[in-house]
Amino acid sequence: TTITAVLFPNFVLKILTGQTHLQSVGLVPLFALSMSFFALVNIFMLYFLSLHNLKYIVLLCAVSLIQLAGVWFFHSSLKQILSILLIDSVFLFASGLWLSKKGLH
Repeated sequence: TTITAVLFPNFVLKILTGQTHLQSVGLVPLFALSMSFFALVNIFMLYFLSLHNLKYIVLLCAVSLIQLAGVWFFHSSLKQILSILLIDSVFLFASGLWLSKKGLH
């Protein structure tokens, strides 16, 4: 579904809302990518919790606070907010991948 949202945002908006607003079309790919990476972050969170390792959870909490600060200071448009979400989700995914590959769990 992420690929569909990124490649055909007009189609996705038309199905979900019944209409397409020009301002919203550019936001759909950012939102879809952010939520996809957050879904993968959730898998890493559950993985590290199953190992009784809280290092990733601490990182997740710290990045969440940074994300909150980012949205607090940079919220003049939805595109800014979604960009912050995307950056945070990609960073958390890459961190989880790195931690699991390095065996730091």
